[in-house]
Amino acid sequence: MISQPSSVKQYRSAHDRFLKAMIVNFPVHELRYLGPLTVANVADELIRIFEENVPQQERLKHGQILWNAPDKNTRADSPKRKYKDVILSVVTDEDVALFEQNRPVKEIRKQVIARIIKRHMNRRESFR
Repeated sequence: MISQPSSVKQYRSAHDRFLKAMIVNFPVHELRYLGPLTVANVADELIRIFEENVPQQERLKHGQILWNAPDKNTRADSPKRKYKDVILSVVTDEDVALFEQNRPVKEIRKQVIARIIKRHMNRRESFR
């Protein structure tokens, strides 16, 4: 048997903290007669239904934080600052996959920061 790299062993369980993995793991462990492909398709459909019916901005996913960013019409040094809630994805399933591939932390950190800045800048544009 081929030994797995320590990075895979160390970070594989982090995938189980995301919504789809939780939905997939429930029937796999509780309803063993369903195949993995069926379970994955059911999980995708449940997530789609959930996301259609629950506004995204009113809940956080695993690995996300709520950040109060200054409103585009407010200077950061103004005494009458206004803020907008911004959801930042600090850890995603893709980040965990990079850790499993034993990618350098510095490289992963750069991608995380770029994602957060890009997402935040896109949100600021949509507020205008």
